Amino acid sequence: MIKALFKKQMLEVFSYLFMTNKKKTRRTGKALAYALVLYGFLFAYLCVMLFFMARFLCEALVPLGLTWFYFAIMALMSLVMGIIGSVFNTYTTLYQAKDNDTLLAMPIPPRYILLVRLAGVYVSGLFFELLVMLPATVAWFMYGEVTALGAIFAVLLPFVLSFFVLSLSCLLGLLVAAIAARIRHKSLVITLLSLGFLALYFWGYSKLMSSLTDLMTVLGDIAQRVKGPLFLFYHMGRAAEGEALSMLIFTGIVLGIFLLIYLLLSRSFLALATTNRGAARKAYKRERTAQRSVGRALLVRELRHFVSSSVYMLNCGLGALMLPIMGIMLLIFKDDVRAMLPLFEAMLGGADVIYLLFAAFVCMMTSMIDLTAPSVSLEGKNIWIVQSLPVEPRRVLYAKLLLHLLIGVPAALVAAVCLLIAISPSLPFLILIPLAMLLFLLFIALFGLFMNLKAPNLSWANETVPVKQSMSVTVTLFGGWVLTAALGALYVPLHGHVAPALYLALVCVLLAGACTALFLWIRKKGAEIFAML
Repeated sequence: MIKALFKKQMLEVFSYLFMTNKKKTRRTGKALAYALVLYGFLFAYLCVMLFFMARFLCEALVPLGLTWFYFAIMALMSLVMGIIGSVFNTYTTLYQAKDNDTLLAMPIPPRYILLVRLAGVYVSGLFFELLVMLPATVAWFMYGEVTALGAIFAVLLPFVLSFFVLSLSCLLGLLVAAIAARIRHKSLVITLLSLGFLALYFWGYSKLMSSLTDLMTVLGDIAQRVKGPLFLFYHMGRAAEGEALSMLIFTGIVLGIFLLIYLLLSRSFLALATTNRGAARKAYKRERTAQRSVGRALLVRELRHFVSSSVYMLNCGLGALMLPIMGIMLLIFKDDVRAMLPLFEAMLGGADVIYLLFAAFVCMMTSMIDLTAPSVSLEGKNIWIVQSLPVEPRRVLYAKLLLHLLIGVPAALVAAVCLLIAISPSLPFLILIPLAMLLFLLFIALFGLFMNLKAPNLSWANETVPVKQSMSVTVTLFGGWVLTAALGALYVPLHGHVAPALYLALVCVLLAGACTALFLWIRKKGAEIFAML
């Protein structure tokens, strides 16, 4: 029984990789190879970027006998990645999966269901945690003082650490579930609690990172001061050096915490998974409904879906919150930013190149808003409802695009205005930076919808699958980053021959052309695909 449930859960977690999205048949041959290459490339790309930071810290700390401090820093970073990767779907996976009622109606002990659900959350957190711990471990093998026993422990440590990630994610999920079971506006509370948890975590993490400003001068003193608060990670680092006792202490504490969390979850899982006390009681009330146009009615439908799903809001709309925050932070520290501009001008050979880099940065940030990427998949098995409405399929797709722009454009404009005030660029960039930002936002909206029409997933147990584990979301998010990096790299050989303002204007023309082509495809071919799903 456990084996069958575990296989089912793993198929859900990796369905985006091994299963086709339209007919839900297993990928074989070239299709599977393409998927493996794509996700392998994205994983390797992020690992390589983090490797250089790990190498720098390893070369700075290990010769001073602070190997444990190196692992503590990398472990905290991996916790950030792991929690971000799993915390938003813990509540949905454990308590809100659509097949919970079906499984609970079978003669299956609830603890077995909980166990396999936790396995899915563990795998998700492990994947994101390895983005940091894998390059950290490789850097340690290359530049550290590795012993035979330490090498074995260093390979095992990331998998043990993932249980700590799982415990923290489950603790937040349990808190959210307990509160959500007693209130009506669940999605709003889940969103606020998740954002509050992240804010608290990043605040504590920033406090630690701020002490690293003087890292190169007072390494030993800093390490001694944080050894107490980082007791768990101190023994993690000592285990990597080959200390068997530290490995036992670290593993015992992590597994002990997880065991306590599991016992707590097992006592509350059945009640929380079947409780709907927060649902409002329905009473018939006759009232007039305001008449809306077709386009507005479809947009309101998309907006209601967005605000009713905490997973959708947190994962696909978080960029709309981060953009204004980034802009406000630039305003707060505008004096510091302006003080650094001359240094970068000297390094890059001109102020206009700096403005080009700022434009690339804000464009990359807008790709974090990817509402359209899972929007078709989120229709799920109820897609027949909207297909049966007396409206053209393209009008439904337009509503999904409009929702993306409704959420993203105000955030992008706030960030752009704050950026322009902070850096005071020349006149051409006052126009080109906001224009490039808005065109890039439109491109991501169109590209995300294009990808989701090409690779829809209408068979899922909970919304985490299309939102976090679909090819369309992955390609859209990382594709935006890769496109920004590629456009930046393309300017390197042109530097000195083409003015930065002219290059940014050409990029805007290129984006406008790409947006036009994608819109025409969605209008005709995309609408046909949607009608046939």
